[in-house]
Amino acid sequence: MSKILSVSVAAYNMENFIGECLNSFCMCKNLNLMEIIVNDNGSTDRTDQIVQLYVDKYPDVFHLIKRKINGHYGAVLNTAIQNATGEYFKLVDGDDWVNAEALDHLIEVLKNTEADVVINNYRRVYPEHVDFGDLQKEHDCNMVYTFETIGRFQMYPMHGITVRLDKYKKR
Repeated sequence: MSKILSVSVAAYNMENFIGECLNSFCMCKNLNLMEIIVNDNGSTDRTDQIVQLYVDKYPDVFHLIKRKINGHYGAVLNTAIQNATGEYFKLVDGDDWVNAEALDHLIEVLKNTEADVVINNYRRVYPEHVDFGDLQKEHDCNMVYTFETIGRFQMYPMHGITVRLDKYKKR
C-alpha cells in the first residue's frame, strides 16, 4: 500500500521523549498510510534502541536512520527527504508529539487534495505554558490558494506545513 504521508522525526539524545513521540503516531487510525522516518542524529544515549522497538513492531511504518556523528538539522532533513516515499512530507521533532485525531484529519485532507502545500495549526507546549500556532486565522479553511494569492514571501514554520514530497525532491 502506498503511503500518503512521510514524517521526518529528528532525534538527538531523545531517550526521555522519543517513546511518547512515537506512541502518539500509534494512536492514529490511519497509521498504515504513514511512514515515520526517525533520524537518530548521532545520539549517545538509548534513542536508537527505543526507536528500534517501534521498527520491530511496525516495520511498514517506522524506519530508523542512524547517523554516526551529529550533523546539522539540514542534513537530517535532506536524508529524510531522500528516503521518503509518501505523497506528502511533514516534520516533527523527537521531543514533540502529535494529536492523533488531528493527524487522522490531515491524512483525510491529503487523500482528497491536489494542493502542493497544506497549512495546519499546531501547539508548542512548554513546562510553564502552551502556545497555539494559529496559521489559518488569515485564510479560509478548505480553500486552495496559489502562491500569488497567499503572498509569495509568506513564511510558515516548518511544523505548520505539509508539502507534496515531489516539490522537495525536485530541488
